[in-house]
Amino acid sequence: MALSFEKERLTKEIDRYLTSKRDAGKKVIANNCKASIALALNHRELLAALEAYRAELLRLVDKKNAKRWFKHKPGELDKILEKGIERIRIYAANERRIFSVDKPNQDLTVRDWNRHRDGKAYVVNGRPFTGSISSIDELDGFLRSAGIQRARLREYLCDYANQDGLFSAGHLFVGICGRRDVHMSFAGMRHVYRKGRNLSQLHCRDEAWFNAAIYEGATYPLEPVLKFVQLYDLVENNGEVSIVESRYELENLESLPEGAQDLVRFALGSMNIDF
Repeated sequence: MALSFEKERLTKEIDRYLTSKRDAGKKVIANNCKASIALALNHRELLAALEAYRAELLRLVDKKNAKRWFKHKPGELDKILEKGIERIRIYAANERRIFSVDKPNQDLTVRDWNRHRDGKAYVVNGRPFTGSISSIDELDGFLRSAGIQRARLREYLCDYANQDGLFSAGHLFVGICGRRDVHMSFAGMRHVYRKGRNLSQLHCRDEAWFNAAIYEGATYPLEPVLKFVQLYDLVENNGEVSIVESRYELENLESLPEGAQDLVRFALGSMNIDF
């Protein structure tokens, strides 16, 4: 099922839920969930948002039941989230399998390099990619002509340099921010590859850009754009490619409203993940 269709369906169901008289706490959860649905970039993010807000709903119900003689039920919102989770789980699992590093999808790589022909999205040793390719062999030729001489490094980029593979960490970052009630709008990306100290090393920089944030019910344009950056080196040794010196950074954090800056900084700090 198309992601846009599922997001539209869930949004309409939650809107219908919100039109009738409801518990104030449940309305807060429903509104926050709806904001996260709008910003989901794939089925995996959408599933994570629904699961997180359903868990929050059930915690709210348990808290209320601890103070009441009669049992308070999760109600219609729980049914909406539960059914959505059931529908989306299979699509999220398929995405996870397709974009796993255990099964690279080279067609996706070719598509992504062709998607951005303005010379800003992919830059290799100062040379912007502005052409068009129809195969992995042609992409390999471009990387070689741009100065990446090690075949295994080129092969690695040909296997894994697509948006979903590169931005799995970016997707996770957005999801963690969303659970802290800072919801951000994706605005673009950039990848920069440059030679390291020797031919067997490649410095890599992947940026995800966000041009708006929803915080405490208000929308804030971000100027300059907030950048989530993942930095790492690819190193080839005896035919094996390893990722080393990996880290995450934020740029232009001051573009966010002051109250949201600490929340986003904490979200980044919670990403203690090895590449």
